[in-house]
Amino acid sequence: MIKDVAAKFFFIPLLGVLIPLSTGIFSYHNHSLYEIVFGSFFYIAIMFFLWQGIVWITAAIRKNTQLRNWLSLKILLLLFLNALFSLLFTILIIEGLKKVFPNLIQQNYIFHYAFFHLAIAPVIALIYEILFLNKEQELDSKIVAQLDYERQHAELHVLKNELDPHFVFNSLNTLAPLIATDAAKAQTFTSKLAQVYKYLLLNKDREIISLGEELRFVQDYFFLLQIRYEHKLKLHIAITEASLNKTMILPFALQLLIENAIKHNQFSEEKPLIISISQNKQFIQVSNTTYIKSYGVDSANVGLKNLRARYKLTCHRDIIIYPAKDLFIVKLPLIKTTV
Repeated sequence: MIKDVAAKFFFIPLLGVLIPLSTGIFSYHNHSLYEIVFGSFFYIAIMFFLWQGIVWITAAIRKNTQLRNWLSLKILLLLFLNALFSLLFTILIIEGLKKVFPNLIQQNYIFHYAFFHLAIAPVIALIYEILFLNKEQELDSKIVAQLDYERQHAELHVLKNELDPHFVFNSLNTLAPLIATDAAKAQTFTSKLAQVYKYLLLNKDREIISLGEELRFVQDYFFLLQIRYEHKLKLHIAITEASLNKTMILPFALQLLIENAIKHNQFSEEKPLIISISQNKQFIQVSNTTYIKSYGVDSANVGLKNLRARYKLTCHRDIIIYPAKDLFIVKLPLIKTTV
């Protein structure tokens, strides 16, 4: 939105006084002080309503989505409508009021005055259009800069997970005894680990991905966690088969929420951490049972903040978080549905 209060405060009174004097429609000669003051305010008021009309017409044309791709037609329409409005408005007001205040109007100069308004109206309209375009370009530049920053931040966060030495260390520690005790499971573990890293490498630059691909990745990732934690973790997925390839989601969104649940909660075989993933028409819901760790966790909620920022920039919607006593729920907006 253009902040033009200062411009209106300065130019409307200035033009409201100078135009009548320069066109000869109003003169200070042979008028009392009262008539001079009243006449000045009268012409300033005309200029004010004229200016507001020009602004309204310019804004109305800008809001017409059909004209966005027709710049030449848009400019011609802008000039024509504002000039026509200026001419008709000025003549109508002057002709209507000259009978009431004939001493304030030199009737021989009415058309000079009206055509002066006719000339200045397109200039005001073009100035507003240029200011609107500059403001729009400024806003677009800020959005692009913010998007680039958030994308870089998200990529760094993904790369950090990809190369997290603790994850690698824990995975190898889990794999080592499996090789000696259960070769078949060790082979499956190695295969799942390779799939997890393949997904990270292939999709770290993508903005959105199908829910089906993300769930396959999550299942591979969760398999690695279950080998490590055994029956202390449970994953329930309630997603219809038909929506797997139609529903879109941000890459690593589900994995981040699973990682977040494990990081902040205590769990055991008696009290397992239960994570559920479900979907309705508007959201993908991820919930987990909560039993917050008694000791502090070194975290600034970077993961959730990063996920929230990415959703706002990608689909202009926010994630919904419901922290409760026994359940932590996060709702992720559906980004789009392909036909």
